Amino acid sequence: MASQVISADLTTTPAPVRWHRVVGLGVLFAVAVNFWVLHSELRTGASNIAGGNPPVPVLLALTLLLPLRRWLKFSDAELLAFYIFACFALLPTTFGGVRSFFPSLTTPLYYATPDNRLKEFWVLLPDWWVPKDSAIIKGFFEGMDGRIPWDEWLFPFCAGRFSLLGCGQSAMERRGF
Repeated sequence: MASQVISADLTTTPAPVRWHRVVGLGVLFAVAVNFWVLHSELRTGASNIAGGNPPVPVLLALTLLLPLRRWLKFSDAELLAFYIFACFALLPTTFGGVRSFFPSLTTPLYYATPDNRLKEFWVLLPDWWVPKDSAIIKGFFEGMDGRIPWDEWLFPFCAGRFSLLGCGQSAMERRGF
């Protein structure tokens, strides 16, 4: 019996990721899921729907996207990019994210003493990553009479998400997606 050799053309490159589609769908997903998470995790405290690894809402979105994949003309790389975007978009707004993400950004200034030298680390954080006003950071830990200074927090919140997306995009492009 003659052996058959199957050859594959490895010189073809995959289609580039259409980032506008991935980001558009990801933002739509993030807005919808964050309202769901806000109600079910943060207001009622009844469940931890987004706390798994991988997060359940992201798997649900992928499950719903698969039957629509041909119609939407999403490639494998675009589905992977959506998955990465959705995981990072969901992270800071979950119960665990609120408990750990924001405090980890603000701890260096709040707990800085001459002995622990955390102030030296604080100076290294970019201005767009976290508010630099010590009154805002103190209010984060000690309360601000029920007021959230969104004008100080909104840009770092959004910038952190998009910087993580940029890292994911860069990694995917280096891998040839």
